[in-house]
Amino acid sequence: MPEPSGGSTPPLKPARLKLVVRSSTGAGKPETLSEAVYRQIRRDILSGLLAPGQRLALSALRERHAASFGVVREALSRLAGERLVQATPQLGFRVHAPSPAGLRDMIAIYRRIERMAVRRAFACGDVAWEARVLAAGHTLVRTSAQAPADPEQAFADMQAAYHTALLGACDSPCLLELWRSLYDALAAHRRAGIRTAVQRAEIGDRYQAVTHAVLDRDIASAMERLAQCDPSPADEAGA
Repeated sequence: MPEPSGGSTPPLKPARLKLVVRSSTGAGKPETLSEAVYRQIRRDILSGLLAPGQRLALSALRERHAASFGVVREALSRLAGERLVQATPQLGFRVHAPSPAGLRDMIAIYRRIERMAVRRAFACGDVAWEARVLAAGHTLVRTSAQAPADPEQAFADMQAAYHTALLGACDSPCLLELWRSLYDALAAHRRAGIRTAVQRAEIGDRYQAVTHAVLDRDIASAMERLAQCDPSPADEAGA
């Protein structure tokens, strides 16, 4: 069924996705076009290329990804289940943009889940885990200092890598899945706090404090410092 006109998704360079591509999640495992479209739209949302509240016109996405309306709808429906996209009857899809109250609620739940995962990581983590956290913290700070071509995206990638390393020793896959879902849903909010070099340097220092707490096995300090690594709702409102 043709989509009503008036979509606001900006013109984007065609993604040139093939029917079968190599999956980054499996060793040589084929990835379907449906999976590839889902992953590309997901990346565009997490990177900020598709902004919070932006309407996702099916026709524009279909053209960009050289895919059918059905494939695009399937991808957007999956992303809606991850809180990255909002689906509204008769109005279509938009990039998820929580209300101030909704954002506060998401952050509160996210921090509870993260604290639970940190406790499990501290309980199960060994010296190798400490080394991975130390390496991730060093990479985060050095990447920002080296002024990459896209410093905001590079920092966001290393920020995610640090959290992944920190929680890597958690022995609960279910807990980690919940944490990752909320972490990604808060991507746009988090990026609001790393737009400038000064912001990135300050947050990098906070992550270093988390790392020191990990090496000292000071779980209370680690959780306190970790909570300071993301901007608060008030920070974003004033951005």
